[in-house]
Amino acid sequence: MILHRRFCFGLLLLLSGCLVMGCGGKKIPVQVTEPVDGIITMDGVPLAGASVTFIPQGTGGDAASGSTDSDGKFKIQTLRGAPGGGTTPGEYRVTISKIESVPTGRKTTNSDGETIEESTEKQITPPIYASRERTPIIVNITKGKNEVNIELDSSAK
Repeated sequence: MILHRRFCFGLLLLLSGCLVMGCGGKKIPVQVTEPVDGIITMDGVPLAGASVTFIPQGTGGDAASGSTDSDGKFKIQTLRGAPGGGTTPGEYRVTISKIESVPTGRKTTNSDGETIEESTEKQITPPIYASRERTPIIVNITKGKNEVNIELDSSAK
Protein backbone atom coordinates (compact mmCIF):
# COMPACT_ATOMS: atom_id res chain seq x y z
CA MET A 1 0.00 0.00 0.00
CA ILE A 2 2.85 2.42 0.87
CA LEU A 3 4.58 1.60 -2.43
CA HIS A 4 1.34 2.37 -4.29
CA ARG A 5 1.02 5.78 -2.56
CA ARG A 6 4.63 6.66 -3.35
CA PHE A 7 4.10 5.69 -6.96
CA CYS A 8 0.94 7.81 -7.21
CA PHE A 9 2.65 10.75 -5.49
CA GLY A 10 5.64 10.46 -7.84
CA LEU A 11 3.37 10.29 -10.88
CA LEU A 12 1.39 13.31 -9.67
CA LEU A 13 4.63 15.25 -9.14
CA LEU A 14 5.85 14.34 -12.63
CA LEU A 15 2.58 15.39 -14.27
CA SER A 16 2.56 18.66 -12.33
CA GLY A 17 6.06 19.39 -13.57
CA CYS A 18 4.98 18.69 -17.13
CA LEU A 19 2.10 21.13 -16.80
CA VAL A 20 4.38 23.86 -15.45
CA MET A 21 7.18 23.30 -17.99
CA GLY A 22 5.11 21.98 -20.85
CA CYS A 23 5.41 18.47 -22.21
CA GLY A 24 5.49 19.51 -25.84
CA GLY A 25 9.26 19.17 -25.99
CA LYS A 26 9.65 22.60 -27.53
CA LYS A 27 12.97 23.02 -29.24
CA ILE A 28 15.09 26.12 -28.85
CA PRO A 29 15.08 27.86 -32.24
CA VAL A 30 18.31 27.47 -34.14
CA GLN A 31 19.99 30.78 -34.85
CA VAL A 32 20.31 31.35 -38.57
CA THR A 33 23.62 33.02 -39.33
CA GLU A 34 25.40 34.20 -42.45
CA PRO A 35 29.07 33.27 -42.97
CA VAL A 36 31.55 36.07 -42.34
CA ASP A 37 35.27 35.79 -43.00
CA GLY A 38 38.09 37.93 -44.28
CA ILE A 39 41.65 39.06 -43.87
CA ILE A 40 43.03 41.77 -41.61
CA THR A 41 46.27 43.49 -42.53
CA MET A 42 48.16 46.35 -40.91
CA ASP A 43 50.29 48.49 -43.20
CA GLY A 44 49.88 45.79 -45.87
CA VAL A 45 51.11 42.92 -43.65
CA PRO A 46 48.74 40.15 -42.43
CA LEU A 47 47.91 40.69 -38.75
CA ALA A 48 48.25 37.37 -36.90
CA GLY A 49 46.83 36.77 -33.42
CA ALA A 50 44.35 39.65 -33.36
CA SER A 51 40.92 39.54 -31.69
CA VAL A 52 38.03 40.62 -33.93
CA THR A 53 34.62 41.59 -32.53
CA PHE A 54 31.46 42.55 -34.45
CA ILE A 55 29.17 44.75 -32.33
CA PRO A 56 25.60 45.19 -33.63
CA GLN A 57 24.41 48.74 -34.27
CA GLY A 58 20.75 49.69 -33.98
CA THR A 59 18.23 46.89 -34.24
CA GLY A 60 19.06 43.39 -35.38
CA GLY A 61 22.35 41.63 -35.43
CA ASP A 62 24.08 39.46 -32.86
CA ALA A 63 27.51 40.20 -31.41
CA ALA A 64 30.13 37.88 -32.86
CA SER A 65 33.86 37.39 -32.54
CA GLY A 66 36.87 35.52 -33.82
CA SER A 67 40.62 35.76 -34.12
CA THR A 68 43.11 35.93 -36.95
CA ASP A 69 45.43 33.12 -37.92
CA SER A 70 49.05 33.44 -39.06
CA ASP A 71 47.87 34.72 -42.47
CA GLY A 72 45.57 37.37 -40.95
CA LYS A 73 42.47 35.33 -41.91
CA PHE A 74 39.48 35.20 -39.59
CA LYS A 75 36.00 33.72 -39.29
CA ILE A 76 33.50 34.97 -36.75
CA GLN A 77 30.71 33.33 -34.81
CA THR A 78 28.00 34.35 -32.37
CA LEU A 79 27.77 32.89 -28.88
CA ARG A 80 24.86 30.68 -29.97
CA GLY A 81 26.23 29.93 -33.42
CA ALA A 82 28.31 27.17 -34.89
CA PRO A 83 32.10 27.61 -34.88
CA GLY A 84 32.98 29.94 -37.75
CA GLY A 85 29.27 30.18 -38.59
CA GLY A 86 29.15 33.95 -38.91
CA THR A 87 26.40 36.18 -37.54
CA THR A 88 22.97 37.54 -38.36
CA PRO A 89 22.42 40.25 -40.99
CA GLY A 90 22.75 43.84 -39.81
CA GLU A 91 25.14 46.74 -39.37
CA TYR A 92 28.18 46.20 -37.16
CA ARG A 93 30.94 48.25 -35.63
CA VAL A 94 34.15 46.17 -35.72
CA THR A 95 36.87 46.27 -33.08
CA ILE A 96 40.30 44.75 -33.62
CA SER A 97 42.94 44.36 -30.96
CA LYS A 98 46.29 42.64 -30.74
CA ILE A 99 48.24 42.56 -27.50
CA GLU A 100 51.63 40.88 -27.08
CA SER A 101 53.70 40.05 -24.06
CA VAL A 102 57.13 41.68 -24.31
CA PRO A 103 60.13 41.27 -22.00
CA THR A 104 60.95 44.20 -19.71
CA GLY A 105 64.63 43.28 -19.26
CA ARG A 106 64.10 42.82 -15.51
CA LYS A 107 64.44 39.48 -13.74
CA THR A 108 62.53 38.23 -10.73
CA THR A 109 62.24 35.07 -8.66
CA ASN A 110 59.04 33.04 -8.78
CA SER A 111 57.50 31.04 -5.90
CA ASP A 112 59.62 27.98 -6.83
CA GLY A 113 62.83 29.99 -6.45
CA GLU A 114 63.46 30.10 -10.21
CA THR A 115 64.72 33.26 -11.86
CA ILE A 116 62.40 34.40 -14.62
CA GLU A 117 62.29 37.38 -16.93
CA GLU A 118 59.44 39.82 -16.31
CA SER A 119 57.22 40.83 -19.17
CA THR A 120 54.55 43.42 -19.82
CA GLU A 121 51.69 43.67 -22.29
CA LYS A 122 52.04 45.88 -25.33
CA GLN A 123 49.14 47.00 -27.54
CA ILE A 124 50.22 46.24 -31.13
CA THR A 125 47.19 47.73 -32.89
CA PRO A 126 46.37 51.43 -32.46
CA PRO A 127 43.88 51.90 -29.57
CA ILE A 128 41.28 53.50 -31.87
CA TYR A 129 40.60 50.11 -33.47
CA ALA A 130 39.95 48.48 -30.07
CA SER A 131 37.47 51.14 -28.94
CA ARG A 132 33.77 50.32 -29.31
CA GLU A 133 32.97 54.03 -29.53
CA ARG A 134 35.83 55.25 -31.73
CA THR A 135 36.57 52.45 -34.20
CA PRO A 136 36.09 53.73 -37.74
CA ILE A 137 35.28 50.24 -39.06
CA ILE A 138 31.59 49.73 -39.82
CA VAL A 139 30.35 46.84 -41.97
CA ASN A 140 26.97 45.63 -43.17
CA ILE A 141 26.36 41.88 -43.07
CA THR A 142 23.80 40.60 -45.58
CA LYS A 143 22.27 37.23 -46.45
CA GLY A 144 24.80 34.95 -48.10
CA LYS A 145 28.57 34.78 -47.83
CA ASN A 146 30.22 37.96 -46.50
CA GLU A 147 33.90 38.64 -47.10
CA VAL A 148 35.23 41.48 -44.94
CA ASN A 149 38.82 42.48 -45.67
CA ILE A 150 40.15 45.19 -43.36
CA GLU A 151 43.33 47.27 -43.73
CA LEU A 152 44.59 48.91 -40.53
CA ASP A 153 46.95 51.86 -40.40
CA SER A 154 49.56 51.62 -37.62
CA SER A 155 49.69 55.43 -37.40
CA ALA A 156 45.92 55.83 -36.82
CA LYS A 157 45.01 58.07 -33.90
